[in-house]
Amino acid sequence: MGIDGVKPQGFLRTIISEARLRETQRRASTLDPFKITPNLRTYLISLFSLHRPASMLDRAILILRAAIAPSETFEVNGRSFPGLSLAQKGLQIQLNDDFNHLLREKGSGYLLPDQLLAATRTNRVALCAEFSFLLVTLLRTAKIESFVKITSKHAYVLAKIEGKLYKIDATLPVTFKEVPVSTEISSDDDARFWYFAASSGIMVHQNRIEQAIEYAQCALLIREDANLLASLARLYNWRNSGSTVEQQRDRQRGMEILRRAISLDPQNQRAQRAMSEIYPDAAQ
Repeated sequence: MGIDGVKPQGFLRTIISEARLRETQRRASTLDPFKITPNLRTYLISLFSLHRPASMLDRAILILRAAIAPSETFEVNGRSFPGLSLAQKGLQIQLNDDFNHLLREKGSGYLLPDQLLAATRTNRVALCAEFSFLLVTLLRTAKIESFVKITSKHAYVLAKIEGKLYKIDATLPVTFKEVPVSTEISSDDDARFWYFAASSGIMVHQNRIEQAIEYAQCALLIREDANLLASLARLYNWRNSGSTVEQQRDRQRGMEILRRAISLDPQNQRAQRAMSEIYPDAAQ
C-alpha cells in the first residue's frame, strides 16, 4: 500500500463523505509509523558522527544501544553492549505500559518514532511496538533492511544484516540474536494496520472517541476486518453527540458497519454481540 498511494476500501466510502475520506488518507500518511522524517535523519547522523560504526552490524548494534537505558545490556557474538549515556547520544527510553502516560495522552495512541525523539528524557517511554517502530525507522535510515514483527502478544524487529537475519528486541530481556532466515516476516501493511487499530483502542481507554474513530478508519484504509468494524460501530454508538440528525446518522452508520462485519465473517462473535446490544430489533 505505501500509505501515500493507498486505495481506500469501497465500503469506507459508504459511511463517510469524500472530504472526510481524503482527510483520513492525509492523516494516515502523516501518521505512518514507518515514516522516515528529517528529525530521524538528523539524529542518526549525529549518532554515527560520534561513534563511527564500521559495518552494518556495528550500525545495528549502535542503534539498539541508543534506544535502551544505560543500565540495560545485550550480547552479540560473545560481547556485551550497554545502553548509551546522554553524552553518547543515548535516548534512554524506559519501558512503560501506562496508557494514560502524559506523552501518550498528548500523542497518537501508540507513540510514533518522531514523538519519542521529541520527548524530554524523563518522558521517553515505550512499549514493545513503540520500540520496534523506532528501531526499524532508524535501521532503514541506516540502509539496513528491517521489519516490525507483530505477534498476538509482542512486537520486535527482524533485520537482514550481512546475509543473516537477526531478532532485535529493546524490551526485557534486551535481545540481539541471529535467527533462521526462514523466520516469517510481517508485512509493513500488517504492522500499519496493527498500529492504527491498537492506537484506536488506546484512545478509547483515554476516552478520546473522535480520535479513536479516526484511527479505526485509518486502519480500514489498509484492510477490512470484522473485529475492527464491530469496534467502530460501538464507537459511533458511544459518540452519540450533536444534533438529533447527527445521532441518527451515526446510528445508521453503525448499523451499516455491523452488517458489513457480519457479511465478512458471519460467525464473528464481537459483531453479533454488538448487533444484539445496540440494535436488538435488527438482530431478531
